[in-house]
Amino acid sequence: MNTSISGVDPGTVDRLIPVPQAARLLAVHISTIRRWIRQGKLPAYRVGDKGVRVRYDDLMQLLTPLEIEQEDRVRADNRSPRPDRLTDEERHHARAAVASARTLQDEFRARYGTMSPESWEVLNESRIERTASLSGATEE
Repeated sequence: MNTSISGVDPGTVDRLIPVPQAARLLAVHISTIRRWIRQGKLPAYRVGDKGVRVRYDDLMQLLTPLEIEQEDRVRADNRSPRPDRLTDEERHHARAAVASARTLQDEFRARYGTMSPESWEVLNESRIERTASLSGATEE
């Protein structure tokens, strides 16, 4: 006598879970579970006319440990909050680049003057004008 129902062992019928619960268990969207069923990655079983269930064991087989290469694992273990320190040569080069940029900026200002006001100046002017126009509108 065949006791299996649609290829499911009767002992595991109590381990069938609905699709929404399966999605919650894996912290994925319901449509992801349905897509896995459609793609054949996850076997599913129809219960009644509309119900679809998946076996808990089949769901757990989808979980695989993340394989991290040895180099990445060492890098992750030794990760520090600060980036690697600059060498003396790199530090010297960076300081020279900043000094050169400041010199160029000063030369530009001496030759052409300030091309545009600082942004905070423009914002303050706009705020003062807006406040004046709103004050004038409420007094009328």
